[in-house]
Amino acid sequence: PSLAEALERDHGDCFNIICNTIIKNQAFTARLHPQILVAADAHFHFSYHRYSARFLSDLVAFLDGSGATFYTFDKFAAFLRRRIPEIAGRVCGMPACRKAYGFDFDQDFSLFPGDSVLNMFLLPLGSFLGQEVVLNGFTGRAPSDSFFWSHSELHQYAELMEDVRQAHPAFFRNRDYGQYANTVDDAIKLRVTAAREAGKGMRSATTSFYTAFQA
Repeated sequence: PSLAEALERDHGDCFNIICNTIIKNQAFTARLHPQILVAADAHFHFSYHRYSARFLSDLVAFLDGSGATFYTFDKFAAFLRRRIPEIAGRVCGMPACRKAYGFDFDQDFSLFPGDSVLNMFLLPLGSFLGQEVVLNGFTGRAPSDSFFWSHSELHQYAELMEDVRQAHPAFFRNRDYGQYANTVDDAIKLRVTAAREAGKGMRSATTSFYTAFQA
């Protein structure tokens, strides 16, 4: 939800990386001119339900109208290249086989496994590509949230979420969402600390409940 705080700001002097269903907001993404889009969740983005179909449709439209490259895991990239061959040249697949966290992609073009697209892709890519990493819209889990965390309906297919739950019930059943959020938060701290120790600036420009961005 905190991405609303960034919608009217000028991001024109930045190398912009966006993720997931933010591409639903076509006016905002067109104004951002992002260079990279990332998505890597099998249950949401690469499945057989209407949520996934909507995302893939929006993905094709986004790539057709931009100069961006789509980054995902190598196994999903192979799936996409076969399913949607017209975007094959715009899809970059990265393996998740690092033994420890790092962002020296010139030396090792692979990712350190973890929870959330922020931890696995956005923070390491941002740390590799820039000296000052500024995050917008990574609200995290508010104390009042009952799900993973809240989303903005401008950037999420809220009306199709039930399709995901029906297709993958075990993914949601008996899950401790609070504990999951803590796990994500701990992983963010590790990555933010590594970036800052390497001389990188890293901060959130919008409201965030992640403790690493509150210091």
